[in-house]
Amino acid sequence: MLCLILLAGALCTALAYVSLQTLLGPLRPGEYSNALFRFFVGDLLGMLVLLPLGFLLVQRTTRGQILVMFQSPSFWVLAALLGICLAAILMLPDDLRVRYFFPLFFAMGLMAAAHSLSGAAMTSNLIQIPLVISSAQSGGSPELLLELQIMMLTLHLTGLIIGTLVDERVRTQERLQDSLQLAAAGELAGSLAHELHQPLNALNAYAESAMLQAEQIRLERHRQTDEVLQADPVGGSDHTKQLVFNSGLQLERTLGLIADETQRASGIVRSLRTFFTSGAASIREVDPIQLCLDSLKRLEVIARTSEVSLQCSSVGTIPKIYVDEVQVGTAITNLVKNAIQASSRTQSVEVRVLRSSQTLLEIRVIDEGPRLEIDEVDPLFRPFVSGKKDGLGLGLSISRSLIENNGGTLDYESTPEKCFVIKLYLEDHRSDEHLGSTRAPGLHR
Repeated sequence: MLCLILLAGALCTALAYVSLQTLLGPLRPGEYSNALFRFFVGDLLGMLVLLPLGFLLVQRTTRGQILVMFQSPSFWVLAALLGICLAAILMLPDDLRVRYFFPLFFAMGLMAAAHSLSGAAMTSNLIQIPLVISSAQSGGSPELLLELQIMMLTLHLTGLIIGTLVDERVRTQERLQDSLQLAAAGELAGSLAHELHQPLNALNAYAESAMLQAEQIRLERHRQTDEVLQADPVGGSDHTKQLVFNSGLQLERTLGLIADETQRASGIVRSLRTFFTSGAASIREVDPIQLCLDSLKRLEVIARTSEVSLQCSSVGTIPKIYVDEVQVGTAITNLVKNAIQASSRTQSVEVRVLRSSQTLLEIRVIDEGPRLEIDEVDPLFRPFVSGKKDGLGLGLSISRSLIENNGGTLDYESTPEKCFVIKLYLEDHRSDEHLGSTRAPGLHR
């Protein structure tokens, strides 16, 4: 698409300029087509030289790459080689410059291979500017200038292609490294899940046993209190009896919460172990609002400690969804926890559920923390990349994998409000290809 825009822009500019020159008189009608072609090549050449470097300078990440390139000794060695080749060509007569243009292809190829697209874009400008100035001062024929422009156009395209291929190779290597790291994380998670499963079951059994003992103690104290009241009606009271009864109930409730949380943790470990080993999902009907409320409830203590308020809202009628409750709930909990940590005191975190279309349900985790730059988003979804000082860097990566395993997507949006957006297909519009088809590479054995 960008290539078509460049071609169309160069053609429109050439058409407008040459047509205007023809109408005003400096250009004869018989020279129209030849002039149009020359101006088209010149405009296209200028855009191919300036635009790539401009795009690279706009983005903070690529600006950093250019600065690193300037600090590299290899860049200056190749720049010196380029300068020698360019100086030799500029000393030649105009009619010999095209014939001996090939050393610049060699220098461009080396620079693009060593420093990818940044090196190719910078080299294009280093070559273009001296050649244009020299050609303008020499006053050569239009035919020689056109031939030189075509050679320069070929040179710049060659550099851009080599630089793009080198960049793509680097990105492929990074994705491979991410896959290997995720595979190691998956093996570790599977091992931890296996080791934690039995202790969690034992802890749950101990909690249930303690609940039974607490109930027996409460009943025994209740019986003893009744005996004391019957033996000494004046010394005892119904208030004392009620205090004993309530304290026993409170202990049972606390132990019940321990048992429930232990059972939930065991379910999460079991589900994640299944996900890491096979990518399977236990699909069932889930109320998305209740799923979000459960996640917020589990983080109330953390939010209260951070003095951050939690809210859950919905827009319109919210249908049930068919997902793995544990996997999606784990992803939501992780996003809300990240939002709490990114928020300052007295700020709020909102989980908003809405039906964005007939086929999609959105769960938006919104916070008032600092917004992320565009080039900061993608690295955060990579494994072992964290914006927190003590972060492991697996939370967002695993959360995205969990959501994708349920046929959805997880992305970041900065407008109109900062949020992470989970999009899930509704059952009526979801096909098998959406469900479990986009697993994170390297996670599953």
